[in-house]
Amino acid sequence: MKITEYTFDVDAPWELSLLAYDRKSWGVPSPEFKEILRCDFDEWEFHHETQITKFRRLVQVSSPVPSWIMKVLTSDTDFWYEFKSTMDRGKKRLDVFGANLTLQDLVSTTEHMVMTVHPDNPSKTRITYHTTWDIHSTSWIVPRFENFISRMYYKALKKGRHLDKKYTDKYRKQHGLDGIPLTRSERNARDIERARHESLDHLPLPRGAHLDSGVNSVRTLGTASCSSINSLMSVYATLYTPDGRVNVDMLCQQDPVQTTAL
Repeated sequence: MKITEYTFDVDAPWELSLLAYDRKSWGVPSPEFKEILRCDFDEWEFHHETQITKFRRLVQVSSPVPSWIMKVLTSDTDFWYEFKSTMDRGKKRLDVFGANLTLQDLVSTTEHMVMTVHPDNPSKTRITYHTTWDIHSTSWIVPRFENFISRMYYKALKKGRHLDKKYTDKYRKQHGLDGIPLTRSERNARDIERARHESLDHLPLPRGAHLDSGVNSVRTLGTASCSSINSLMSVYATLYTPDGRVNVDMLCQQDPVQTTAL
C-alpha cells in the first residue's frame, strides 16, 4: 500500500475557496476538465442547528490508463468514484472522503481532502489531501502502473488547483470579500430539505434524489426526469392535491418531464 499527502495553500479566505472548489463539480462535462465525464449528486442533508451540509457525488472519469495495460490487468472499462462531502460553516471546514467504485479487483484507492482556514494566516486557506492506493496484482507491470497512477493523480490535483484559482479570482471580483454567497451544493441541499419538511410533507422527497451536474443530461426519479429542484417540486405538485391526496387522473396522464440543470 502506498500512502501520500499533498498540501496546497490558497491565497483566499475559506468561504471564497469553498465557493471556487464547489464550482468545479457543476456543469460537467466541461472543456476545462475533459477527464470528468459525469458527476451526479445525491444523499443530500442539511442540518439547521449546526449549519452542516452533506451530500454524495458519483463521478465518472475517462480512463487515464493505456488500453493495452487495462487488458492485462482488468476487465473493467469505466472509472467511477464516490465522494462524500461535509461542509461545516461553523468550523470553517470541508471534508471530502473518496474511493473508487470500479476496478476494485485491480486497485483500491481512498482520498480524504480537508479544507480549513490556514493555521498561520486567517485570510488564506489550506487544502490537504491524504491518499492511499493498494494494487491487487502480482503482474510485472505493477511497479510501473503504481508510478503512473502517482503521476496522474498529482497532475489532476495541480489542474484542480489551477481551476480553483480561476474561479477564486472570478468570484473575488464578482462578490468581493464581504458578500461571498453559499455554494451551489449548499443551496441545493437547503432547498431539498425545505421541500421535505414544508412543501412536500405528504410525500417526503427521498434523500437519494439525484441531481445531474450536466447542462443537457437528466436523471430519472419516479415518473419525472429532473435535474432542477424547482421543476421537481412542481412535478410533484401536479401529482398531488393541496390536501395531500394523490391526483389519480393527473398521475395517469403525466408524461416524463425533462428539464435542464439549475
